[in-house]
Amino acid sequence: MALQVEIDKLDAEILRSLMKDARTSFSEIGKIHGVSANTIRNRFNKMKEAGIIKGATVHVSSKSLGYDCSASLGIKADSSNVKRVIGFLKSIPNVSFIVPTIGRYNILAHVTLRNMDELSQMKEYIKKQTLVKELKVIIWVSQNVSQDYPENLLFEQLKGGDNSG
Repeated sequence: MALQVEIDKLDAEILRSLMKDARTSFSEIGKIHGVSANTIRNRFNKMKEAGIIKGATVHVSSKSLGYDCSASLGIKADSSNVKRVIGFLKSIPNVSFIVPTIGRYNILAHVTLRNMDELSQMKEYIKKQTLVKELKVIIWVSQNVSQDYPENLLFEQLKGGDNSG
C-alpha cells in the first residue's frame, strides 16, 4: 500500500493552481494565498521530495498536427496475458496511453490517429493478435483532454489549515 502523505489547505491550493496551469509562478500563487514565493517554493519542493508532484507536462494540440481522430480502446485479454498484450500495444505507433484495468476490459489504451481509416486499420491489426479476446473502440468527439477541473479533486489526507512555510 502506498504511503499517504499529509497535506494542508495551502498545499492543496498550490497543487490546484499548478494543475490548472503548471507555469503559474510561485510569486503569483503566493500573492493569491497571502504568503511569500519562498513559502510556495519550499512547499513545492517538499511535495516533490514526497513524490506528490512528479513533474509538469506540456499539452500538445494533436489536431493542429494533423491528427483528427482520438479514441479509447477497451481490450480484453486473459489475465495471464495482460502484460504481454500491453507490451504489444507499446510497440504500436500512436498508442499514447496504456493502463491495466478491472472490469469488462482489463486494458485501456488511448490512440491518436490522422483519420478514421487509420483507426479502422489499427483496430483490425490489434484484433488479429491471438492474445486479444475482445476490443471495444470509443471514439472521442473532442480532443480537448486535460485536467480542466482540478478544483473538483478532494484531498482527503488534509491536515491542519496552517499556511506557514
